[in-house]
Amino acid sequence: DDCATIECLRAVARGQVTTAASPASTNGSVARIPPPVAAPLGRSPPHPAEEWHGNWEALPDRSFAELASDGLSLHLKSLRCPPPGCRFRVRPTSLDGWREWSLPSLPVVTPSLPPSPPHAVRLEVRLSEPFTRDASLLADVLIPELAGLVRASPLQLEFVRARLQAEFFLFDVLPPSAFAVAARLAKLFASRPSSLRRGQASRSIDTTAGLELVRAD
Repeated sequence: DDCATIECLRAVARGQVTTAASPASTNGSVARIPPPVAAPLGRSPPHPAEEWHGNWEALPDRSFAELASDGLSLHLKSLRCPPPGCRFRVRPTSLDGWREWSLPSLPVVTPSLPPSPPHAVRLEVRLSEPFTRDASLLADVLIPELAGLVRASPLQLEFVRARLQAEFFLFDVLPPSAFAVAARLAKLFASRPSSLRRGQASRSIDTTAGLELVRAD
């Protein structure tokens, strides 16, 4: 169960733990989001000549895209755009006569998270209908539940932040043995997700979304 490296943690996770998307530096594939919108994204090209042939990429599958009720905007709940940020362009997929991409948007930068303590592992889970939207109360219940499931001290899990009315919950696994504890959590998600259903707060964890490893960008 001991893990001393990120590579080890990923192997134990068997694909359930993934690094946070950094669209300014990675390559993607064709977007798969509901029509009529498809939205590749990318960093601002260094030269105008590269505007349409630069490092554009598709929205990650795990960005949890949600079309706004007015149909005019798209919310990307789990997409991180560290400096210098992301630029977006769109095109309709069901409108005759319009097949070109839009002009790129202005750069968008997501707010920075507080730095993790040295040798800590930062993780994020997605919650579906948690018993409370109060971040402090949710942390007071969820942190001990997760710690108990992997035989760790609650003091080794530290609440960082809840986003979007507690739909996303970030926490740090603190040393010593931070990688080992994180690996046990990843293994729990992969092989025993039903055990999460016993807790008041952990039962709301969306196990299909997996456990996300959040790197410092």
